[in-house]
Amino acid sequence: MRLGTIKSGILAAALAALAAGSLFIWSGCQASSAAEAPEAVSEVSEVSQHQVRVAEAISGDVQEKIIRVTTITSPGSVQVLPRVGGQIVKLAVEEGQRVGAGELIAQLDDEQLRLAERRAAAVLEKARHDEEIGRRKLEKAVIGREEFLELRHECEQAERDSEAARLEREKAEIRAPIAGVISHRFVSLGDTVFPSTPLVTITNLSRLEAEVLVPQNQVDKVAVGNEVILNPGGDASRIIKGIVERISPVVETLSGTIKVVVNIPGSQSGVKPGLFVKAQIITGVLSGVTLVPRDAIVIENAMSVIYKVADGFARRVPVEIGFGDGDLIQVIGDIAPGEQVVIAGKNGINDMTRVRIAKNF
Repeated sequence: MRLGTIKSGILAAALAALAAGSLFIWSGCQASSAAEAPEAVSEVSEVSQHQVRVAEAISGDVQEKIIRVTTITSPGSVQVLPRVGGQIVKLAVEEGQRVGAGELIAQLDDEQLRLAERRAAAVLEKARHDEEIGRRKLEKAVIGREEFLELRHECEQAERDSEAARLEREKAEIRAPIAGVISHRFVSLGDTVFPSTPLVTITNLSRLEAEVLVPQNQVDKVAVGNEVILNPGGDASRIIKGIVERISPVVETLSGTIKVVVNIPGSQSGVKPGLFVKAQIITGVLSGVTLVPRDAIVIENAMSVIYKVADGFARRVPVEIGFGDGDLIQVIGDIAPGEQVVIAGKNGINDMTRVRIAKNF
């Protein structure tokens, strides 16, 4: 009985010591966590700041423009058709080849036409001989004046017939009506053609133009002589220059636009008829406007906004987009020159998001 009591006391003491140790360990863990808590909170606060890269809005000048899309055309393009029918026995040009005015394009089979020309020439030779004999007889009073005039009339008719035969034979020689480049060839050697058959298209590349359809409420800003910048395919790095040459006095009924014709010197590199371009008609210069990098513009719910940064927060600012030059664009809204705008790291930020400006973003 005494031995059982002693064992019970030893077991109780051991349990008490174990409990005390566990309490000490738990308390130590709690103390350690409490000591590290401020540092962890600091790290979380640092991470929660959204990293952005910013640029300053500036004040500057920008060109006022009317921007439309159009294609470059050649008003000097000519489609060449034969004047007589026949088989092509010689084709002297290929697409892309330059030709001068009057240069041979194609030759039709002219055997029958040449025979007709020779017959007419023979008739003319006999008529001239008969007229000369008649003149001599008239001088000797062998024939009367009326008989001689008849011979002269026959000679004149023979001259006309001979000239007509020559011209008809020359029609088989199809020549370039203008100087330019063969932009299209529609036939091949050996084809039989008719007066309605197109053979080639010749394009005069020295004079090109573009027809720009300007809304009638903007056309008053346009004047003959205005500079026009054209970007092929909308590529701002490629520039073609032109000048407003004519402004139509008539409003296109269906579109409510007015045609503005732009003259484009064809000597510029890469300028070709059919080229799709963005046309920017320069109508003036706006001075002292607020400009920001294009990268600062965000489209949200069909609205243009920027995020300007102040006191560690990004503020959402709706803006109206104006005119642009290069990488800068005019904005109208609650933004002034000198204020910072977010240009990188815009994804994920909202109005009053805490941000941290990173130099190497």
